[in-house]
Amino acid sequence: MTCNLAVAITKAALIDERLKALLDQHLDQVTLLLARYLQRRHPQLAIDSNQARIGKLTLGEGLVVELAQGTVSITGVSTSRTAQYMEDLSQEASTFLTLVADQLFTQEVEGVLRQVGRLTAKQTSDVEDAGGAQRATIYSLQIANLKVRVFVLPQGKLQIFVDTGTFNQAKTATLVILRDLQAQGLEVQLTSEVEQHRDDVDHVHVRQAHQRGGGPV
Repeated sequence: MTCNLAVAITKAALIDERLKALLDQHLDQVTLLLARYLQRRHPQLAIDSNQARIGKLTLGEGLVVELAQGTVSITGVSTSRTAQYMEDLSQEASTFLTLVADQLFTQEVEGVLRQVGRLTAKQTSDVEDAGGAQRATIYSLQIANLKVRVFVLPQGKLQIFVDTGTFNQAKTATLVILRDLQAQGLEVQLTSEVEQHRDDVDHVHVRQAHQRGGGPV
């Protein structure tokens, strides 16, 4: 289904503070993921993921990584040997946590969509949005007799396409999705009105899709 056949298109986004809060909400899982990631990146630091505590990693060279409120802090005695480690670890951990937050957001959205309607497909796709290329997870679902696609983009962003039905039906289905996301604690805010598709409306365009799971989910 191409975008020019969509009945309605809507944009929404999760506020940055709530996206970071997802990391705290899953801090035990996030800490373990970060420990394993850093262990692969810096085997010389002898990071033991089995000894990771919630929100805190003790590394070699006397370095300690702490996670709180979606941010990373690294403490330790700064020497000529550890100074570069501290800078590299801070940058790598921050970048990794951004990716983890996006993944957690996608999982939360999927859980809500499974309750709202019947999920028929899930795929990843390279899309163009606001003049740049991004990787999106695209969900196709059936809500009553309506066909809906939800694009989950980096940094807590969503775009909802309703491809069938009348505009009023499409608007109602869109608002139901947003309401249920908010009911689950995902404070998604509209960044555009629910609007009928026009050629001048700025929205994602699929470049290349990668099917997950070989078909319907």
